[in-house]
Amino acid sequence: MIDSAGRDVVGLRALRFPAFARAVTPRNFHYPAGVEYGAVNVPVVCAGVLVEPGDIVIGDDDGVVVVPKRIVAEIVAAASAFLEGERRFRAMLSRQYVSFGAAEQLKEHGYRFQ
Repeated sequence: MIDSAGRDVVGLRALRFPAFARAVTPRNFHYPAGVEYGAVNVPVVCAGVLVEPGDIVIGDDDGVVVVPKRIVAEIVAAASAFLEGERRFRAMLSRQYVSFGAAEQLKEHGYRFQ
């Protein structure tokens, strides 16, 4: 993840390497010889968001989310509770037919159900 433009998109996709950038550029940036240009396990700000070592960064084609390490347990508990509620709701729906009006609207537009 970089808060800048990236390049070599085709190669990264071929490697199935997850990379996220603000834009794509063909430009190759070179750093002056002898200048240190990188670091590992240091806090960074990306798109205005502080990302610290140990934070969880999750991304897909729709965007990137940063979960701060200090609240991971809280987020896991909340997500687990949400998913359990979804599981119960889907189980209820599978036991009884509830259309929420969607089936009727589809039938009105010519769709058939088998």
